[in-house]
Amino acid sequence: MISYLFSIFCAGGFLLGCAILVNAVIQFFGIMNWYDFLMSIKKRSLPKKMTWMDVVWLFIGYPLVLGYVVYLSQNFIW
Repeated sequence: MISYLFSIFCAGGFLLGCAILVNAVIQFFGIMNWYDFLMSIKKRSLPKKMTWMDVVWLFIGYPLVLGYVVYLSQNFIW
């Protein structure tokens, strides 16, 4: 039981670390992240400077990257 909880904790930490790293990289390249997107929606307007790259990243790239991180953590790391 304890080892199972520890593996879940480690997988969550790995996912969090990778998400932070990915967000730093996309911010460096000037691609919109989910926080920026949701804050613009909160202001009741669509982002004015949203490019096709932002849309592709938010709705295809980011889920694929984080899904791959989960796959790696389940199959290879723990």
